[in-house]
Amino acid sequence: MSLLIAMFTLSAIGQEEYEYFDCSNSVFRENFADTIFTTFTNRKVKDRFTFYVPKGRIHDTFSYLEITNAAGEIIYSKRFETFLLVNGYALNEITTEAEMEYYLVNKAKTILEPDAFTYIANIVPGEGILGQKDLDEFDNFVVFLECEREKRPLFSIGLGEEDISFFGYSNKESRVVLVASCC
Repeated sequence: MSLLIAMFTLSAIGQEEYEYFDCSNSVFRENFADTIFTTFTNRKVKDRFTFYVPKGRIHDTFSYLEITNAAGEIIYSKRFETFLLVNGYALNEITTEAEMEYYLVNKAKTILEPDAFTYIANIVPGEGILGQKDLDEFDNFVVFLECEREKRPLFSIGLGEEDISFFGYSNKESRVVLVASCC
């Protein structure tokens, strides 16, 4: 879905018009990189999470997320178009390129924050994305249960409008797998 200027008009039912910011020419002015070390594959060692956004026009560049275990093996790698960092719902509040740049940098900074990690013991049934899922709605409920049993967190990342993915480490497959996704 393109994030170009769009007019959303609900005036026929008495609601206001929204103008969405055209981010098609928005740019990252400098390379952005963030790395954290945290327990993920097991509770005894720390794994490395690296997130990188290159400078340049967001519709022409690709960002990546990489997870490396303590042995230095890449257990997950995701490359995606940088414009997917933009949640289109935020575009009706942005009016200038400076605001867009500020939004993008802040979004990049949040990818590896503590809120990206969810311990299953903290999930409240009926609340949040994972708490509202039925068993058959999980992409991999076996790994979800494995992470719960071994007290390992799930890692989540939200891209685009509503592409929110939760990942867990599978001992059986020795890699990170998609556990659940939303919208």
